[in-house]
Amino acid sequence: MMRLGILVDERQAYFKWQYRLLQEISQYEHIALQVVINHHTLEHLKSMVDLIMMLQEWIESQMLAIKTNHLVGKITDSKNLKTIPHIKLDQRDSPPILDAAIARIRTFELDLIVDFTCRPIRDLPSTLAKRGIWSIQHGTSPYQISKWAGLLDMINRQPITPIKLIEVEPAGRANLIDESFHFVHWSLAQNKTQLIEQASILLDKHLRRETNAASQRAIAFPLERAIGPSFTHMIHYLIYFYRSLAAKAYRKVATKYWGKRYRCWSLLVGKGALVSTDPHTAQSIIPPPGEFWADPFLFEDAKGVYLFFENFNLQNKIGKISCTEVKGSVIGEVQDVLVKDFHLSYPFLCVEDGSIFMIPETSANRRLEIYRCVEMPNRWELFTTAFEGEPIADASYFEDDAGKRWLFVNKGVDDFFNDQLHIYQIDSLSLKTITPHRQNPVIIDARRARNAGPIFRSGSQFIRPSQNNSYGTYGYGLNLNVIKKLSLDHYEEEVVHKVTPESHIRFKSCHHLHQTKDRFVMDAITDD
Repeated sequence: MMRLGILVDERQAYFKWQYRLLQEISQYEHIALQVVINHHTLEHLKSMVDLIMMLQEWIESQMLAIKTNHLVGKITDSKNLKTIPHIKLDQRDSPPILDAAIARIRTFELDLIVDFTCRPIRDLPSTLAKRGIWSIQHGTSPYQISKWAGLLDMINRQPITPIKLIEVEPAGRANLIDESFHFVHWSLAQNKTQLIEQASILLDKHLRRETNAASQRAIAFPLERAIGPSFTHMIHYLIYFYRSLAAKAYRKVATKYWGKRYRCWSLLVGKGALVSTDPHTAQSIIPPPGEFWADPFLFEDAKGVYLFFENFNLQNKIGKISCTEVKGSVIGEVQDVLVKDFHLSYPFLCVEDGSIFMIPETSANRRLEIYRCVEMPNRWELFTTAFEGEPIADASYFEDDAGKRWLFVNKGVDDFFNDQLHIYQIDSLSLKTITPHRQNPVIIDARRARNAGPIFRSGSQFIRPSQNNSYGTYGYGLNLNVIKKLSLDHYEEEVVHKVTPESHIRFKSCHHLHQTKDRFVMDAITDD
């Protein structure tokens, strides 16, 4: 049984991630929450830059309708903490009072202290718990505190923003336990909201595994003091934000009133294997005005080769599933095969026990839906559902050489699915038994987590296509990953091929591939 203490500051806002994590901790049989340490550090006066940036963050949250991640009240009032002893540790108190509080904490003989304040800890003895103090750092230093999460990465146009789970050591040093990598949004308010919420996923993953931090002390580094943004950084950010806002507003007006298309996804069909073929030779399939086409899947039977894809309406912003027949490099008439009053995409197709199934993305309907084919290609009936009330994106079904069946799915925070890959072992597509992978989420990395098409065989290896969502660009590039290990206890993959704008100048973006034995189909934003 792990004896756990948590470090809070009741003066800070009470975040949703803190509530969720407390809920999870209360349900873990291997963790016993012993004490709440209410840690008050010395507060510094806010500078004029701080105040301006706080105002800017509020303006963005109102302008972009960003959901708040604050809860009403104080974390110390949480029902999960009502019966837990509280100890106040205030740096303004005299040394005898501080020493007495620290001595009282030691009486709980804690195994681990988890920091819920998300700020550098430099004034607490790490020996308060056997495994030390675990804390979270958001983004690149010096903005390690959640207050300015990811700001420096936005200003410096970094491809991703890191979140570090660290173990605090004496003398202002820390050991890296694990690290995740996240999408860089164009708005500070949006970026900060996502990063703060995502941090709890990494922390919860390691608490759930009852990780022994001592076995992971591979990288040690100094803890820097957290500082606010400089005047220069503030000016750079404000120019960047309002320039981006103006460009987005112009594109929105041009699309609505003049019918222009920006970042229009189209399809490409090629022969052979993508890794050994120049994708520039693939045949482009350009959608008609008012639409973009993406997420293509091929299906071949005795009657022909069918191409299923997401057909997105640029006016109502809702996708449907359409299909056409492929004859050589020519497509036939396009017909709609699955239309709902909510968004559909990623029409994953597979065969199980002689029946044809489709698993479209139905995250807008807050569940996973599987459809069975009644008549190819345009008659489908709902077969089963799962994950009720939970948004699930880009589900991919896979059967390994041992006959075990798996679902690879993407989950996220606030309907943002680029960062997390989850795996489940299932009995069949009836989904009567769904067993989560013990390392879920097996990947937390915007550069390679999100599914980008069905897993396919290449020789003796299985390849999982994944999206590279770097540089704040959805669909910046495409990865091909060899699956090295797959069991309920382990998952390991290795990137063996990449498609990016740097490596393939025709593509401005690409984020999907379906590779068959003799052909491939992908989507891309091209210069065509």
